Amino acid sequence: MAASGTGTLVFVDDVTQDRSSRVNSEVFRATLSAQIQLNAVKLIGRRFIIQMDNDPKHTAKATQGFIKAKKWRILEWPSQSPDLNPIEHAFHLLKTKRRTERPTNKQQLKAAAVKAWQSIKKEETQHLVMSMSSRLQAVIPSKGFSTKY
Repeated sequence: MAASGTGTLVFVDDVTQDRSSRVNSEVFRATLSAQIQLNAVKLIGRRFIIQMDNDPKHTAKATQGFIKAKKWRILEWPSQSPDLNPIEHAFHLLKTKRRTERPTNKQQLKAAAVKAWQSIKKEETQHLVMSMSSRLQAVIPSKGFSTKY
């Protein structure tokens, strides 16, 4: 997601820590990498920065190695700060738009999620991104951070 729109919704179906699935894991990472790059280039351009917090999935050695190998730039972000993260607000929009759907299986849920994700308008994502400054100004002092950056 970026100010210019939502991009393609990517599903992570099979995440396993089983070492025997190393080949599947490498295929998964290659596929995910391609999706991230396609979305980023389409929405932002070639010079994109990935925003991550300190979630264990983001700090895992495999994830860090993957990102380092891709030479992607990372925007460090305070952990436990969903109020600052525009994607959390976009997921709220997604849930709100999907509320009328009543999927009964995984495929229906995915279809409903894609439909809802695609219905999020550019103006909505622009608003989420452009409101970052005011959210930072409101939240950083209350979390004990300095406003001098």
